Formats: sequence, structure tokens, C-alpha cells
Amino acid sequence: MLHVRPVPTIDELGVREWFPNEKDEKPDREVDYDRWNSMIGGGGEPAQSKEYSMLNAVMFLVFWVPAALAIILRQQMSFFYYWVIVWVHEAGHGFWNLSGNMLIGAFGGFLNEMLFTAVPALICLKKRESYLAACVLLMCAGMSLEFNGAYMQSAVNPNGTSFAGALTRHYNDMSYATHDWSQVYTRLGLLDSSYEIGLLFEAFGKAMAVIFFSASMLAMLPTLLGWVPGKFSGIYSPGAAAALAYFLAYGGGWVEILLSLAMAAPLAVTAYRRLAGRRINSP
Repeated sequence: MLHVRPVPTIDELGVREWFPNEKDEKPDREVDYDRWNSMIGGGGEPAQSKEYSMLNAVMFLVFWVPAALAIILRQQMSFFYYWVIVWVHEAGHGFWNLSGNMLIGAFGGFLNEMLFTAVPALICLKKRESYLAACVLLMCAGMSLEFNGAYMQSAVNPNGTSFAGALTRHYNDMSYATHDWSQVYTRLGLLDSSYEIGLLFEAFGKAMAVIFFSASMLAMLPTLLGWVPGKFSGIYSPGAAAALAYFLAYGGGWVEILLSLAMAAPLAVTAYRRLAGRRINSP
């Protein structure tokens, strides 16, 4: 009868030291990430996975970089974003008009913009690893609010060129029947207040866009290097502080200043606690 001897284990061969314990030892890159997290207050949490790092990088490159380029070219921050979102806006009218409701159809353009920006941002907020992507998307949502706020202000006296008019070269064709917000506010009984509401939307959207633009810029490098923030305020508060300085320096309105101040509050509270702790511990 043939007897087969079992293959000896590495312990039986006496070569255990040749094979490091994977459970006890981390790759050099993960050790570096842990060290970086400790230095910037990340609590030594695990480094970003490749999937989340890719998501953050793609959102940053696709939306933040064009916004920065527009600023460098002395254009509005939403200059390049507008040429993308206008197609999303108009597609919303086509899709939501299928409901047969004129109010929903007129509101569908703005609704589609929020579905394209705000809803994905809320999804990204469920995971701390995708907070940077959420910041970029909220910047886009702010630009959409700013754009629609300016659009609302002409609801009482529609003027300008519609999207269809631009495509067919029928300029200055905007009318009450083709103006989204004329239709929406008339059906809601708020047409006389549309200008004031538009001003508020525009200011709030501008503040959002600047705050999350700054937050994305400041958080980009640490996040892509593997930092996982403990709270979302750890990303947006520094951006809000930078935006507050910008609005104070360049004459921002009360909406921009108050929103920036409110969103920068967590950073101020953290700084105060650390300063108070140092005073208590000092001899």
C-alpha cells in the first residue's frame, strides 16, 4: 500500500521568520497614512480605499478644476458649469412634462439640477471617505441655486433668449409662456414676490458655491493622501472661514456673510477648546 507523507508546514521546517505575519504588519503606505492621519487630527483612522480616492479625484477634476480655471480667466465661477448644467436643466423639462402637469414641467428644469447635484451629495455624505466628493457636488448645487436665483428675478418681466431660441437663433424670444419661473410663481400665487425670492436664492447659492469651493480646495490634498475626517464640519468649516474672509474683504452681502459665519462656527469652537485646554494645562 502506498503511503503519502503530508507536506510539512513552515513551522515544522523552521522557516517561520521568513514569512511576516500579515495580521501584525502593515504595508509601508498604510503606515504612512496612519502617521499622516495622526498629524492632522484624523484619529489614526484607516486610509482611504482606492475606490473612494478615485471618486474624490474624479469629482475634483471634473467640476472643481473648471471652476478654478474660470476664476483664473476672470469669468464667473459657474462659467464652464453652466454649459453642462443647461442640458440637464432642459432635459428636466422634457422628462417632467411627461407627467402632464404644467407646474411640474416648468419646475422640472430646476428639479433636475438638484437631482444631478444635491441628491448625489447627500449620498456621498453617508461615507466619511467621500466627503470631498460631497463638497464638490454641494459647490455645484450652490452654482445652480445662484443661476436659478438670477433667473427668478426676471419672472415678472420675462426678457432674454430662451434655450430653444439660442439653438434656433431666435434671440430675445423669452416670454411669460416660456419663462420657467413666471409659470411656477404664477401658479403658486407668488409672482409679485419673485424678484425678492430670486435675490435670496442667488445670494444663498453664491455663498454655498464659494464656501464649498474653498473647502474642496483646502481638503483636496489631505483627502487624496488618505485622510478620513471624523466629521463633515472638519472639511467645510475651514472653507467657510476662508469664504468669510473673502466676503468681508470684497463687500459680500449679509446672506453670504451670515452663512459663512455660521458654517465657520465649528472651527472657532474647536480652536477655543484647544486654547482653553492649553491654558488649563499650563503651569
